Amino acid sequence: MEIQGKLGISLFLGILLVGLVSAVQVCQTYDDFSSNVLDTSKFAEMPGSNINNDLTDEHLVQNNVYHTSQLTEADKGTLLLLLKNFSIGNILEYDVNYISGSGNRESSVKIDDSVYSIFGFWNTIEDAGVGNDFGLYHVKINFTEQGLTDEITLPNGTLVFTRPDGILPSPGLNHTFGVITRTGNNGLVEMNYDNFVICTEQEKNSDVEQRLTDLENRVNELENRVDILESLINRIKRYFNFMPLSIKKDVLCDALENSNQTHIEEFSLTCDLKQSKNRNICVCKR
Repeated sequence: MEIQGKLGISLFLGILLVGLVSAVQVCQTYDDFSSNVLDTSKFAEMPGSNINNDLTDEHLVQNNVYHTSQLTEADKGTLLLLLKNFSIGNILEYDVNYISGSGNRESSVKIDDSVYSIFGFWNTIEDAGVGNDFGLYHVKINFTEQGLTDEITLPNGTLVFTRPDGILPSPGLNHTFGVITRTGNNGLVEMNYDNFVICTEQEKNSDVEQRLTDLENRVNELENRVDILESLINRIKRYFNFMPLSIKKDVLCDALENSNQTHIEEFSLTCDLKQSKNRNICVCKR
């Protein structure tokens, strides 16, 4: 009984411990450019064009936003790479103010070594992503076990996804991420990026230590009660050893009849429940 009792208590403790810890999303501003300078510990600027290594004519932090623009028609691009590795459970959100543009131009994302269009115009609107209306876009990227997915809020407030269904193929558990402003050889554009926010999954462990202490005290209390119960049962057994044989037999036979057992050995007696003439008979021997 002692071993079974302690195993049961351990199982009880394990189940409660699982309930004590849960994951919650904790979101923090990665950068809102309020310092009005580019933080090179958080970002790196790189060419964002597939054709040449020229960055857009303008790419800098000003007026508390990361500003990009191409002033003359040319195939150029600026990649703003976040100097952080993203993993499963992370969420990244940011804003893009699409101020103006003509010709081929787009805002896209670079995930590891792959580039995906988000919005703009590249020969057609569909080839550049989800729309080409000027205004404020909000982009949300979810890092999941199945890969990355996106949710994009258009300037009119409509929530949409890139094709197909917001899934951005991205095998692996860890990823790099950057945003790109790019123009084609006939393109002009002005786009400003702001409010990069990163959410991470963290264990919700407030007051866990206190709850663990309370739980340990409760387990100790249960173990003490198990010990008391074992002591009481042993005392009852010793008491029955002094009872008359007929009472011992009645007690053991009654136990057999109220259980699924047919054999019991206790109090220096061996009792068996046998069937005779369609009824049960309890036979006991010393």
